[in-house]
Amino acid sequence: MQRQNFQVTCAIGISTWPYNGDEATLLLQSADLAMYHVKHLDSNEVHYQFYEEKMLVNSQRTLEVQQHLRNAIAENELYLVLQPQFSLDDSQALCGAEVLLRWQSKKLGLVSPAEFIPIAEKSGLILTISAWVLEQSCRLIKQLQEQFSNFPRVSVNLSGDEISVGLAKRINTQLTAFGLSSQSIMLEITEAQLVKFNDQVTSEIDQLRRQGVRISLDDFGTGYSSMSYLSSLRFDEIKIDRTFITKISTDKKILLLVKAIVSMAQALECKIVVEGVETTEELDCLTNMGIDVLQGYLFGKPMPCEKLVAHLNSGKYKILESSFNI
Repeated sequence: MQRQNFQVTCAIGISTWPYNGDEATLLLQSADLAMYHVKHLDSNEVHYQFYEEKMLVNSQRTLEVQQHLRNAIAENELYLVLQPQFSLDDSQALCGAEVLLRWQSKKLGLVSPAEFIPIAEKSGLILTISAWVLEQSCRLIKQLQEQFSNFPRVSVNLSGDEISVGLAKRINTQLTAFGLSSQSIMLEITEAQLVKFNDQVTSEIDQLRRQGVRISLDDFGTGYSSMSYLSSLRFDEIKIDRTFITKISTDKKILLLVKAIVSMAQALECKIVVEGVETTEELDCLTNMGIDVLQGYLFGKPMPCEKLVAHLNSGKYKILESSFNI
């Protein structure tokens, strides 16, 4: 029998009598909520947490969001928006767009993706939602290409659970169904998801690239960097996270780190995208750094497909020539 090493972690929830309940059942429920609060920290260390009343409120909210999210697709509450991406050399030259998911609940109102995406991932709903996002994204791309034959590639985010064996086949099936070329789409994988990769998943990513689908490493610099994955997996694009950009004009260390990331990406022959650019001061710091693509509120907020089309037809935006090579 082959020996294997396992890392055991521990999450401890603590409740106290009589403050968190005067009966054993209530005390156990409070301790259970505190324990799950610890588990959601996603830490490999031993942690404990005393029960706090806000945990019950958060738990009730999570349950409410999860219940309504189950019917969101059937109720036509989910929709997609596009955030344009521009060439650094010309802030009006469109060289791509990123698909972003939104949820307008009939019961809860507009729910932030920062809230409902983690809940979808933990509940298992993310697989159904991701399949819907991929199909609708391909539909959007087809619509855009019918109106603009040279419309550039569109980026679609992959969830951690979606990156599994059979991914390449699922992507190819959708592209074929809508008559799209593999160059029409860019798949974004977050840096945090790299730690979950295994050899089979790596093989799927390699197969996608052989098919011509390009792969972007999203949220780079958020603390999960693994140089071994950067050397073993071939990425076409690296997206520098917004958390760096917010301080780039005021913190020289951050500026130096961004320059180092750009140099590394260039050495790996990856295109560099900076997301979350919101001020002219941030833009000034990024100029002459070797960055290829800019994305952020300074240039264009996420918008419905119809609005993006209107901007292109009016001349507010223009499509960058040879944007498929960006």
